[in-house]
Amino acid sequence: MSAARQLVADDLVAAAAVLAEGLPEIPDYAALLGAHTADPSVCDSLARVFLRPLINAGCVVGVDDGDGLAGLLVMHRPSAGSLDPHMESAASDLEFLRAHPDIATRLLARVNEPALPIPEPDAVTISVAAVSKTRRSSGVLRSLVGVVEEACIADGVQFCAWTAREDLRDLYCAAWNLTPFAERHLDEETRLYGLASTRPPALSARLTHS
Repeated sequence: MSAARQLVADDLVAAAAVLAEGLPEIPDYAALLGAHTADPSVCDSLARVFLRPLINAGCVVGVDDGDGLAGLLVMHRPSAGSLDPHMESAASDLEFLRAHPDIATRLLARVNEPALPIPEPDAVTISVAAVSKTRRSSGVLRSLVGVVEEACIADGVQFCAWTAREDLRDLYCAAWNLTPFAERHLDEETRLYGLASTRPPALSARLTHS
């Protein structure tokens, strides 16, 4: 497994394939997919819609192994500013959204919701992470989070992450020494849990050998 690296535009296809596998497993993204959670092509197209501007903005890191991209993580530094709202979308993304107005409507509503809180104004946010199903439990996620930890240590800031799964909330708190700091109800069925590191975080590799 190679060191984590920043993904570039040429990585979009591979990155979308990795994220598409995980979207139906993430409650808030499954809600966006609606009746399409079992359709791999829809999951892949939605993953491209999500990732294209984030990769172009330099917000996505990934880890490769001998078979290609094994996992990715999206991180946002407040110092980097917001994504350019005028960034052009690919024609294929627009065509996908026109062909799936139900997803487009839910996505627009999500975009217009208030931003998730952060524990401190300069905290780094992990918005989503995904590991290929065949590479899970192999240290890929730990390598990806290590990039965030090292960046936060260098800048003297903390990071936060959000999850809609209670089992992952507890796992992340134990693995990365995180503490719950906020909750957000997306709808009647989906609750998001906000987790924050110390300032700065400790490298998780020093906390556990798993």
